[in-house]
Amino acid sequence: MDSLKFSLMSQGYSRISVDKAVELTNEQLAEKAPVMKEKPQIIYRTYPQIEEQRQGIFKKLFRKLFR
Repeated sequence: MDSLKFSLMSQGYSRISVDKAVELTNEQLAEKAPVMKEKPQIIYRTYPQIEEQRQGIFKKLFRKLFR
């Protein structure tokens, strides 16, 4: 979009007219955009910490036994 604006201004169009044209175009495109009927579903996943993955088997066993 910025390169299009720059190109139009370098061809002699004023910055105000270019900004208004871009704004009008965005409004027209927004009217044609489909309306979302459902909310997007957000899924949270947890992963084990990296430090726990790097520990040896004896350290993991020790932590589980003596927590």
